[in-house]
Amino acid sequence: MKKLITLLLTFIMCISLCACGGSKSSEETPEDIVRSKCMADVSIECAFSYKDVKTPIVNIVTVSKNGTDNYLCQGKVTIIDNYGDKYAGNFTAEYSYNENSKTARKENLDIDTPRKQ
Repeated sequence: MKKLITLLLTFIMCISLCACGGSKSSEETPEDIVRSKCMADVSIECAFSYKDVKTPIVNIVTVSKNGTDNYLCQGKVTIIDNYGDKYAGNFTAEYSYNENSKTARKENLDIDTPRKQ
């Protein structure tokens, strides 16, 4: 009897896990791809450019189309160093988007010097 209950519970658990899984109903837009790439690039740039960076926090305000396959990203970055001090600055980044490979390539990234908050 215990084996039957265990088997039944295992079966119910497997069914519930399958029911929760789903497929993506929509593909990522070029703006989504550029946004993700921009967040990664700004985080990496801050980590390499500023000493004692503990956590760069990237907040992308706008992603706008700037020509046929070019996009402009603008936002703010907040850097928290190892001592707990916060610095904030703005950034602008330009990306070219390749429709065939669904990838974005950084053309230019300009981060204003973060100021202490």
